[in-house]
Amino acid sequence: DAEMSSGAGTGICRHDAAGQGYWPVRGEADSVYWLAAGNFDKRQGTLAFRFRPAWTPGDTEWRALVSDDRTFHEKSENSFRLWKWEDKVIRFDLRSADDRYLTFPLAKLTPGEWRHLTVTWDSTRGTRLYQDGQRVASADFQSAPMPARWLILGQAERMKPGLGDYRDLVVLDRLLEDEQVAQLAAGNLKPAPAPELKPTVKLPQPATESKPPR
Repeated sequence: DAEMSSGAGTGICRHDAAGQGYWPVRGEADSVYWLAAGNFDKRQGTLAFRFRPAWTPGDTEWRALVSDDRTFHEKSENSFRLWKWEDKVIRFDLRSADDRYLTFPLAKLTPGEWRHLTVTWDSTRGTRLYQDGQRVASADFQSAPMPARWLILGQAERMKPGLGDYRDLVVLDRLLEDEQVAQLAAGNLKPAPAPELKPTVKLPQPATESKPPR
């Protein structure tokens, strides 16, 4: 199901329309890696997927849902991470000098129930966090994008696996606005092609006088 990006958006994975297919993450061996180059742009973008938690109620481990391979504990590394913070919140980080992060209560994710999660980012505007198509948190700040090597599902440095089932992972290289995120969660956002590149116009060069060598 994996597809390489070409243009404005990539459905890295599409499952069957009946809703039967998904990735189960039950341990460290269940994580999935994609090359970030061509799939994941840290300058701006949108990442969305459907998620059904499989941790036990009261679980206090730090668990990674989606991350890149940048070091999380150095702000300058610009680490990207969506994760469960103990038994309190779901948290989204795109680390920067401002160290702004977004959260929503973990109680909104009931084990065994599917939810649609979306994060958006723009290095000149900040980050947004959505659940089931509705914005739940946002922060305005600027960051210095640091390209990643890997985009990782269900695993991250110094964290436990993000136990649960994952499906319909989509990555776009543009920040979707609120209305578009709602359409994406409802399954009726129409794919948009990459903008056409304008042809390069070559200006005529001034004529040069040819002189015989002396």
